Amino acid sequence: MNDPPNHYRNPNYQTAQGWPFTAQQQATGGNVQALLYLAFVESNVFSALKHYRKAVRDFNNLEAALNIIKIYEFGGLGSDPDLVKACQWMKKVLITIESTPDQWSHPMIRGDVIVNYGWYMLGGRTHKLEGRPQIELPEKMKNVKDGLKWLERAADIGEGDVASKLGNLFMTGGHPKVPQNYEKGMKLFEKAAELGDGECAYQLALSYSVGIIPVNEEKYYFWLKKSRELGCEEAVHLGDFTTISKKKGMKKRKKLEREDDIEDLLPIDESLKCSNPSCDAMETSEEDRFQVCIACRHVKYCSKECQREHWRSGHKQDCPKLKEAKENVKKMNIDMIKNKIVED
Repeated sequence: MNDPPNHYRNPNYQTAQGWPFTAQQQATGGNVQALLYLAFVESNVFSALKHYRKAVRDFNNLEAALNIIKIYEFGGLGSDPDLVKACQWMKKVLITIESTPDQWSHPMIRGDVIVNYGWYMLGGRTHKLEGRPQIELPEKMKNVKDGLKWLERAADIGEGDVASKLGNLFMTGGHPKVPQNYEKGMKLFEKAAELGDGECAYQLALSYSVGIIPVNEEKYYFWLKKSRELGCEEAVHLGDFTTISKKKGMKKRKKLEREDDIEDLLPIDESLKCSNPSCDAMETSEEDRFQVCIACRHVKYCSKECQREHWRSGHKQDCPKLKEAKENVKKMNIDMIKNKIVED
């Protein structure tokens, strides 16, 4: 897709071209700038979309495609959002640019198409906007494999926040359809740390010190130093590479094995919205928290009715997998203690 200069936004250029009086004729005659101008000044969403679609169809215009995505994603010109159509247009853009990586650096493609498309395919919701409910794709539209593919590409081209969140997803197994993969998680944490994320550098230091992967004192100190250089406050308080006695370690291990509720270690949906996709209810205050599913502690509901509806529509299959992830976190912490024990 091509992306000509935005001359149509320049009043001097508009005057020189005889706009707005001749814009329609010039657009009909093959002037893509005139066509974009007509869409830009249009107050009717259907007419604006008509102009933008023509710019894509006749001129393969990238800016027009990106504007169509934004209208569908967030409900431009007073229309209601349509995330299904937004993702369909995102996919069109991604297919077009897949063989031309130089276009991935375009700021809107990089942040608003590659990243957003990836998270939507994994079940992510739209951003919080005043007066707009957060929405997500229907289950049949989600595609975890495709979402991970584009999120990993986003991390590769320098999206540090994506590398951090995706690394955490692989490390914790916090998604029912994304299995735990420490190797991928560590590589993504390294990518995020290289891009300046001190928290990820800190997580790498912890991983090498407590045995999520084989303990490595040298790498522990390397990432600890890196996390401090990047301004991670928690790293300042992390001490030397230490071990614990067998007696103390066994005591800690038994206590953790008896622990039934380790919710502080688990990711819980940070959205204010009820987890039932067909409900738009939102938490309104700290005191008005929704009830969290007691099994997986990943979803929450405004009412028993919403919980039952979501259970029937898909959470029944997802809940055991998320609960298993909870047990894996518990086991991982037990193994951490085991790997730090030394004989008395």
